[in-house]
Amino acid sequence: MKKNTLITLLLLILTACTSQISSGNSFPTTTMTVGPSPTLAINEILFSGTITAFDNRLEVDGYCALTVGSYEVIINSSGDLPPGTPTPTFGHSDIECKTNTDLNQFLNKAVEVLGRKLDTNRVIISGKPSYYLKLK
Repeated sequence: MKKNTLITLLLLILTACTSQISSGNSFPTTTMTVGPSPTLAINEILFSGTITAFDNRLEVDGYCALTVGSYEVIINSSGDLPPGTPTPTFGHSDIECKTNTDLNQFLNKAVEVLGRKLDTNRVIISGKPSYYLKLK
C-alpha cells in the first residue's frame, strides 16, 4: 500500500470517529461498581430486619448482641479490655444494653443497621460514630 493511501485511510477512520462523538453518539462504556454500594466501603453493610433473639452477657464479659435476620449485630463488646487500651468508638444504638435492660421488649421489632461486617454473619456497630442500630 502506498504511503498516501494509508494516510488517507487513517484520516477517513479518524473523521468517522470524530463525527460519531460530535453527533452525540458515543461508544458504549461499561460502568462497574465496587463494593456493596457506591456509598459504603467494602466491609460495611446497611440492612433492615426484625430482632429475633439477643445475647446480653454484659455482666459477664461486656458483650451484647441482637440477632437481626441472619446477622448477629454486636452492640457492645468492650468488656475486659487490657489496661491502657482505648475504648472502641461505637456508633449509636436505639437499644441500650445495660445489665438491667429487659431486651425481651425489643423482640420482633423492626430495625435498620449500618455497621462493619466482621465475617459472613456478624456485624458490629463499632469503628465509626456514623454506624447505628435504629428502631423503625
